[in-house]
Amino acid sequence: MTALEGTASRVQGEVRRRPLLALYAASLISVTGDSMAAVAIPWFVLLTTGSAVQTGVAAFFSVTPIIIGMVFGGTVVDRTGFRRISIAADLASGVMILLIPLLHFSIGLSFPAMLALVFLSNLLDAPGGSARRAMLPELAAAAGIPIEKATAYAESVSRATLMIGAPAAGLLVTLMGAPVVLLVDALTFLVSALIVGAFVPAALVEQKAPADAPKTSYMEDLREGVRFVRHHRLILAIIVVVMFTNMIDSAAFSVSLPVWAEMVFGAENGAVNLGLLIGVFGGAALGGAFLYSLIATKPSRRLLLGLGFGMAGVMQIMFAAAPPVWALIGLAIFTGILVAPLNPLLSTLVFERVPVELRARVMSLLSAGVMVGMPLGALAAGYVLEFLGVQVAYVLYGSVYLIAALIFRFHPALRDVEARTPPTLEAVVDAASAAERSAA
Repeated sequence: MTALEGTASRVQGEVRRRPLLALYAASLISVTGDSMAAVAIPWFVLLTTGSAVQTGVAAFFSVTPIIIGMVFGGTVVDRTGFRRISIAADLASGVMILLIPLLHFSIGLSFPAMLALVFLSNLLDAPGGSARRAMLPELAAAAGIPIEKATAYAESVSRATLMIGAPAAGLLVTLMGAPVVLLVDALTFLVSALIVGAFVPAALVEQKAPADAPKTSYMEDLREGVRFVRHHRLILAIIVVVMFTNMIDSAAFSVSLPVWAEMVFGAENGAVNLGLLIGVFGGAALGGAFLYSLIATKPSRRLLLGLGFGMAGVMQIMFAAAPPVWALIGLAIFTGILVAPLNPLLSTLVFERVPVELRARVMSLLSAGVMVGMPLGALAAGYVLEFLGVQVAYVLYGSVYLIAALIFRFHPALRDVEARTPPTLEAVVDAASAAERSAA
């Protein structure tokens, strides 16, 4: 190969990878905005109302529309197009967030009006996130990158953003105030939309229906997505198992961890040591996601799933034993590295098995399904701590994760996780129809 040919090959490779890199950049900016809003909105409510109750109500109006948007928005994404919804959702969500500080600084903003804007912003943001995730397989294929590596890179971006976004938002709120941070948050939505619009070609990601395809209604399309989830054993198993582990995460980390830290380290040192452990775990998980991206196509998937869920269970059971800080730091590093492949690997399994025609609605239904148990976990944790104590609670939390590890390692429905050939839509429909006939 001549020098000119080598240069041309490199340029061609950069051009092929540019849309994928643009998607990562748009996701990074959008998730950063979400992290900023998660800090700025509750703080804004608390400062403007002085009410912890109203702050809790605002949190409810922030989380609930995400689940609603996931359930019903995925079908809209599939019907309208991944790229179009990604751009439109970012622009619409950004306008809703922008109105909060603008109205606050100008004519005033009532609490119900603010709740409506927060609700609409997150309701619109959910399908936008689904649309960006749904574009990943085509852009990875265009870049010549295996989907396992592409999802691992996406996980690295997400973890890095979550580590940076919330602390940055806290600093900005302190320096400039929550309303100004919401202005910056609105700008992130605009920038994300511009990046997708400018650098992600529609031809790569927008699927055109065949000319002879029958016209279907929104509800028919939604039912088709639900039917796919119901009759796909692997997808259904992922939803059920991760719903329970997310429920445990909500109980263990949102509610129980501060109680555990106070018990182990004392009231004076609890917050500092807890922050240290969370930071170490987050950094290890970020490093683990990067390491996984280097070897993503090589290890056994069932082995990685078993190790990840199993080590998460061991860590929580070890919390019950209250080992010294140095042991907890080592445990956090080891666990963070092993759990890092879980999210990208589960995403890969979904991408490989869901036909492109159903991708956004199935992914949205899956996301809503795995989130639905989180409020229940947080609610139940208080009673578990009250009646059983923090040490027994962490043994129970860890046991659920160990059961999840055994399910992913040995359950018959999960035997085909090593397969890498996605089904056709016709095969999915035929299988679902046969299952419904046998059930009848």
